[in-house]
Amino acid sequence: MRILADEHVPNRFVTAIRSEGFDVVRAKDALYESAPDAEVLDYAEANGLVVLSEDRDFRGVETRSEDHAGVMACDSRAKPVI
Repeated sequence: MRILADEHVPNRFVTAIRSEGFDVVRAKDALYESAPDAEVLDYAEANGLVVLSEDRDFRGVETRSEDHAGVMACDSRAKPVI
């Protein structure tokens, strides 16, 4: 799975996901700082990436095509389950 981490995803999440062997690209590196959500989705769709975001705007978002890899929501304030 290839992941595009939105700007709201903490760096520690990106580091942890990479340490598990996933290919993670940061939206601010692939695009630019504060890229609009629509551009993040377009980039992800064009490159076969799943969007990982803490931004509530992405929750429940409909993608533009059936071929889009999807959107995953995270919450860095959630307490870990042990």
